Amino acid sequence: MVQKPRKEWCHLFRAGLHRDIREELVGVLEPLEFALVRRIANQALHAEEWLAESEAEAEYDRVAEGDEDLGSETRCALPCQCG
Repeated sequence: MVQKPRKEWCHLFRAGLHRDIREELVGVLEPLEFALVRRIANQALHAEEWLAESEAEAEYDRVAEGDEDLGSETRCALPCQCG
């Protein structure tokens, strides 16, 4: 039986350790990464809801004050172009 040199055994052992450590880290980090992505997505959804509520309140205030905004698509740059 041919024996492997000590250096080759060392290399194989280190490669095995690296693989084991990598697998452990992935197992630990994946749930944390997933939790972080969920948290950021949740914050984005809350921000969108808050903006929508703020816009709705501002629109309600404009209508209540009699200063209804018809939207930019109904406005003309120059009055003579609206013919």
